[in-house]
Amino acid sequence: MKKADFFESLPDKNVMCTLCPRKCRIPESEYGFCKVRYNNNGVLYSLSYGSAAGTAIDPIEKKPLYHFLPGTKIFSLGTYGCNMDCAFCQNDHLSHIRSNQSMPRAITPEQLAQAVRESGCPSAAFTYNEPVVFSEFIYDTVKNNSDIRWVVVSNGWVEPAARKKLYSSICAANIDLKSFNPEFYRTYCGADLTGVLDTLIYLKQETEVWLEITVLIIEGLNDSAEEMHDLCRWTVKELGRDVPLHINAFHPAFRMTDHARTRPETLQRLKKTALSEGVKYVYIGNIFPEAGSDTVCPRCGSLLIQRRSRGKKECGVSEDAKCFFCGEYIAGVWV
Repeated sequence: MKKADFFESLPDKNVMCTLCPRKCRIPESEYGFCKVRYNNNGVLYSLSYGSAAGTAIDPIEKKPLYHFLPGTKIFSLGTYGCNMDCAFCQNDHLSHIRSNQSMPRAITPEQLAQAVRESGCPSAAFTYNEPVVFSEFIYDTVKNNSDIRWVVVSNGWVEPAARKKLYSSICAANIDLKSFNPEFYRTYCGADLTGVLDTLIYLKQETEVWLEITVLIIEGLNDSAEEMHDLCRWTVKELGRDVPLHINAFHPAFRMTDHARTRPETLQRLKKTALSEGVKYVYIGNIFPEAGSDTVCPRCGSLLIQRRSRGKKECGVSEDAKCFFCGEYIAGVWV
């Protein structure tokens, strides 16, 4: 166990976790909502510190990150637990702790950094489950290993003080924006939209973290043109036109196994909506065939990056982030 960074002591050895907006009040010998924060004798501990429930080497496009070192491999690590309760969770075997869960193998920050270096990957991602719930391990890992480009794939629901520490040495992030409807967050995620929007604004306006956004589209729930218009208008106003937006297909999972897969035509329709609102880079993902995953120049329309099987096939972006054909600036981290 690792003593948690963010909590307040309460009477009778109770504690309040201040890591995320849920602010769980946890009695002695009990767990927080995420099931990986534990009150031991009036002190809050992280149970997932250094727990490697899943590791892999992935194409960076799988995160998804399309404007951050495209075509490279990324070392990925996840643990257990999550501070949301999404009915459509695509990784519920990691996000939700079971009574018969086996303990994952242990790994230290130094061992993780060494494994990344030995893999030859220029970057590493904290992903699969929600990184916020093991933020102590992330901070201890990245603070002394700045030669690696560290990535967070997150739901973005975190308190300001914890957010500032978590992202202090992070190079890139993909934030999963579940919906632009507060009622959707309350009903299907057990969370709130406001805190996620605050994180997006913070990352874009107050840090150097490269930011991309993913929206998982579930037909009949968050696929209306009106909601996509609202989401993109807010994005352009608060974050700018250059933040890539990934519109991904839902696949039946967790408590939504009876809900239909997202149709390709729905994703194409929403992509057109997003582009009409001025978002420069809009991608369709989590579906085959992979039409809609290429990067084209927003000025001249030339094909810059062709993606197939989550890999980069060609690149028309120079090292100084310009279109080879017309010189338009293409936002991203290319080298």
